[in-house]
Amino acid sequence: SAVWAEVAAGARVWWGSRRFDHGVADMPEALRAQVAGAARGGAAELARFREVAAAAGAPPSLLAYTGLRAAGLLWSAGLTDEAHSAVGRAAAEYARLDDHAGLGACALTRGDWAATVVSSPVLWNLSATPSGMFGHGMAGGHGGREFDGGGALDTGAAAAEYDAAAEHFRRAGAGRGLAAVRLRRTYLALV
Repeated sequence: SAVWAEVAAGARVWWGSRRFDHGVADMPEALRAQVAGAARGGAAELARFREVAAAAGAPPSLLAYTGLRAAGLLWSAGLTDEAHSAVGRAAAEYARLDDHAGLGACALTRGDWAATVVSSPVLWNLSATPSGMFGHGMAGGHGGREFDGGGALDTGAAAAEYDAAAEHFRRAGAGRGLAAVRLRRTYLALV
């Protein structure tokens, strides 16, 4: 239906997988395990939603998008290997569908993961984690990692992914996707 198509087309470009708090690595092991469990549970819920949506006649591109969202949940919990596997599966589905907007969203996501360690290029990798009710400092010692990445930034890989995303978005006629790439390239020029 037109509603499914609108949801699929808008959501892929507007909300890629973002990591707004990289404090997971700084958490005690027991808390990290809880966060990982919650992310895996969220990914499992998305898989169940996918089954229901498929039975209801949702378009395949929306079903592929659930995989991209699951990747974002896993990434946010610090489960990077699982996240990369999930975005790879989503990209394979989009490729099978010849869905260039979806492929662009996957490349944009991988680029974001390579370009930032604290949050997202959309936030210029600044920490979005509040440090307390009255303070203006950064929580979790993020301050030193925003622009140097602690050696974890791979701007070359990010640029390559953004180039791929731009090509896919161009092929799809996805202007919002191209704008998202331009925003990220501005961030890369800074770091």
